[in-house]
Amino acid sequence: MQSENVTSQVERLLFITLIFLCCIADSGKAQCTCMGGAAVGGGAPTYGNAAMNMLPVGGMLTSASYRYGHGNTFLRGDSHTETGAVLSYTMHYLDLAFAYGIHARVTAVANLGFFPRKSQRFPDYTITGSGVSHVFLGGRYLLYRDEADGWDWNAGAGLRIPLSAASTNLPQHIDPSTGALGVSLRSHLTGSLSEDVLYLLFGQSFDISATNSAEYRYGPVLRSSIAFLCRVTEPLAVIAEIRIEHRWQDHFYDGPIDDSGMSTLVFSPQCAVRIGPLLFSPFFDYPLYRYYHGTQLANDMQAGFHLIWKSGEAAH
Repeated sequence: MQSENVTSQVERLLFITLIFLCCIADSGKAQCTCMGGAAVGGGAPTYGNAAMNMLPVGGMLTSASYRYGHGNTFLRGDSHTETGAVLSYTMHYLDLAFAYGIHARVTAVANLGFFPRKSQRFPDYTITGSGVSHVFLGGRYLLYRDEADGWDWNAGAGLRIPLSAASTNLPQHIDPSTGALGVSLRSHLTGSLSEDVLYLLFGQSFDISATNSAEYRYGPVLRSSIAFLCRVTEPLAVIAEIRIEHRWQDHFYDGPIDDSGMSTLVFSPQCAVRIGPLLFSPFFDYPLYRYYHGTQLANDMQAGFHLIWKSGEAAH
């Protein structure tokens, strides 16, 4: 009986972890920050959804995510300012991810990022770009697990490999690929506050990029996320997440770009519905506070959904 209870707790923990990956896996990383029509920020999400989850040996997880972003507000610091040459930006991003449990403490992950469309709208014309962004290869390691009380702490790292060089025909931000190698670090903690009802979710990430062939380097990004998840019924959960992001300034030819870098506080309400081995989770990101260095076209909203499929031992 005790063994069955532990197994049930592990299954619940796996489900909660799957939902949490929807909270922070690719939150807010595909964004635009622009001034006067010169794109000086943005990039694809660097970590696939499946990368947040620890899987048992032989367990497999596949996910597909869609994210839409839009912005038409210019900020200087935390104050609205006059509109620049760019009237607005729009972003559509797709992510396909795969994870496989190769050891009781090790999960291998991979993902592929793709932009169906990225655009900047000017008064008389629109610049658009599309294409494959990158492939990510990495893994996660289980640092601590308390199966009885429902606590799980794991960390991961990986390499983001661009699938094309920096474009000479598009502005840096409209280019679907950063054109540079990148490294991602992650830490993820899940804990049960009330058995099978309320969970605390905490995640941190740090991303850094090299300089691309156009001598452009995106600034490092540090994110912290805390969320509370409540299981309403067996297949349904609701999530309230607060996320803090700090992006350092970008560099061009080793000099910092004045109109780049920012700090944001985002509220992200979400829900998750489990239908057999399938998990569906829509989300909406609403900025509570934004501070931009210089003058930049801000990210006003992002929304989308995650579809996650478990198979093999992970589906049990």
